Amino acid sequence: ATPGGTDYVVHRFTSNDNFIASASGTVDILMVAGGAAGGPNEGSGGGGAGGFKYFSQRTLSAATYASVIGTGGAGLSASGNNGKEGGDTTFDSQTALGGGGGGTGDGANIVGVTGGSGGGGGGRNSTSGAAGTTNQGNAGGAASPSGVATEDQGGGGGGASAVGNAASNTVGGNGGAGYTEGATVYNWQSGSGTVTFPAAFYNGLTNSSYGGGGGGGCTPTTSGGAGNPGSGGIGGGGTAENGTGVGNGTDGTGGGGSGSSNSVTATRNGGDGGDGVAIIRYVSGQF
Repeated sequence: ATPGGTDYVVHRFTSNDNFIASASGTVDILMVAGGAAGGPNEGSGGGGAGGFKYFSQRTLSAATYASVIGTGGAGLSASGNNGKEGGDTTFDSQTALGGGGGGTGDGANIVGVTGGSGGGGGGRNSTSGAAGTTNQGNAGGAASPSGVATEDQGGGGGGASAVGNAASNTVGGNGGAGYTEGATVYNWQSGSGTVTFPAAFYNGLTNSSYGGGGGGGCTPTTSGGAGNPGSGGIGGGGTAENGTGVGNGTDGTGGGGSGSSNSVTATRNGGDGGDGVAIIRYVSGQF
């Protein structure tokens, strides 16, 4: 990758592996944890995105470093359960926390689960979304304010850069946006302030996005609802379909899975969260 005329070497880990530093050197590191699944049952909350951490100009000593990549949470169809949380991503004694699952819908009115970003609330009565982790993600949105059974609409899952949106009486909440390369992000290396997440960080040509929250599910038209699920957040968040399928988070982004918009009992699961990623970039010739 050669953005700005500088020749970089890029290692992208989407599964567990080792990074071998043959000498001391300076690297930039992106860590994104696994996104959470959306909640089960129609009108459930979207899954929270995996935690996002960026380290600029971090010094590594000559050593072998284990890179452990968090997997996305699997969607569950069992009534009464939240979406499954995402797995943590770890590297060089640092941890990005897995996303929090979306709350169950269909009148269960279950709050989302805390995580890197929090899951959206499920059902109705303004059921709360859950908190995200400071400087890693944001909170999920609340469910529909309605008290009517045909107006279960889940809140959107939190994203790396923005909170999940609250649902209305007729539309599920949109998932919170993630970060796109070129954005201003928290400076994890210094532990305070902000830093630019470099443009074209991964491939040197285009900007990729990470850590979008899952869209909230809705009450489908087959159950007398409006059938309007929320959209997944930029950065791999999943979007459900009215009465049919769910939207999975995108692997390699840590995006959250959508809430459920399906009235068929056997297939009312939320969308799966997307697997996380770790990307290590350095100026050529260091290792």
